[in-house]
Amino acid sequence: MRSRGLPWEYQHKTWARVAGQSPKQLHAAAKERPGCLRAIAAVAVNTQEAPKLTLGQKMTVPVSHTVSAVLEVKGGHWLSPQRFLKHQAIMVEQDDVEIVVTNTVNPASFLSGSMGEPVIHECLEAIEATCSSCLDLKDTLLENTETWSTDGSSCVISGRHAGYVVTMSREVIESGPLPTNTSAQKAEITA
Repeated sequence: MRSRGLPWEYQHKTWARVAGQSPKQLHAAAKERPGCLRAIAAVAVNTQEAPKLTLGQKMTVPVSHTVSAVLEVKGGHWLSPQRFLKHQAIMVEQDDVEIVVTNTVNPASFLSGSMGEPVIHECLEAIEATCSSCLDLKDTLLENTETWSTDGSSCVISGRHAGYVVTMSREVIESGPLPTNTSAQKAEITA
């Protein structure tokens, strides 16, 4: 059976192809994270947008970072609990999304079909090297000191709000508002 000069099998054969590219931008807090952690946010954002193009079909998402492992191991350090659960639900729990780690870094190579040179990259090692704290920093209590507690938060209730507070057991030492684009993590650090 032929139609328009092409064999029927060719016209109706299914194969992997790029469905589209999302122009959606990452939020400000995600842009400030190291590359491997930015990849988590990028996969989550694009996976949310993709069903508009794929109409609910199964998706294979090729990424050059081990986003699932990074999310499980380092996600809790960099993401608020709400965002961590959201990313986990989007990437790990969806049955119609398959995340495949690839050595190809250049997205244009997916369009042409040539895979280029493989790049060896260990996300967890890169995050440890980039984000490790000072080697001389100790995790021991100092003697004869006051205990202060800090809290910082960012929320969206009739507009975006952010703020911080520093307290002793029953006394507020300092508190104040923060710029509206402040992430929950940055608010914690500011406090």
